[in-house]
Amino acid sequence: MPAINVRRAVRSDMEALHGLFVGLVTFEKAEGQFSLTVKQLQGGFDDNLFTAFVAEEGDALLGYALCYPRYSTWRGPTLYLEDIYVEKQHRRCGVGFKLFDAVAKLAKEKNAMRLEWQVQKTNTGAIKFYTEKLRAEQSDERINCRLDETRVSGWPKVC
Repeated sequence: MPAINVRRAVRSDMEALHGLFVGLVTFEKAEGQFSLTVKQLQGGFDDNLFTAFVAEEGDALLGYALCYPRYSTWRGPTLYLEDIYVEKQHRRCGVGFKLFDAVAKLAKEKNAMRLEWQVQKTNTGAIKFYTEKLRAEQSDERINCRLDETRVSGWPKVC
């Protein structure tokens, strides 16, 4: 069995990475909300809008972590972990930790003052991983807000 390797994603990974996104969407039972195309993903990669790490075993991608920089008016540079996902058959084998480790090292390299992410309240396995293994703090101080594509494209007529 080949060793599991984590590395930065390259442009040629985008189609397989997109397939892993579909796996995450299915896991979260949110198929109707997913509209990202491979071409859009490639464009975001080409424009350096995100950094992705992939976990691979041989030629197969087993999971990914996708992050991007943010800036806190209180703390300065931060890194936001948008997603971390490992295919079901490879969970509980250290793959998620290796992906998280790559993101944490990038945060350190970028002198980030914080590494932040969200987790669904129903994802008890991930919550346990974050709080017990990583000793991450949980916060309920803020409420997430968003404008969807319709409201953004219709701005300012939504008010």
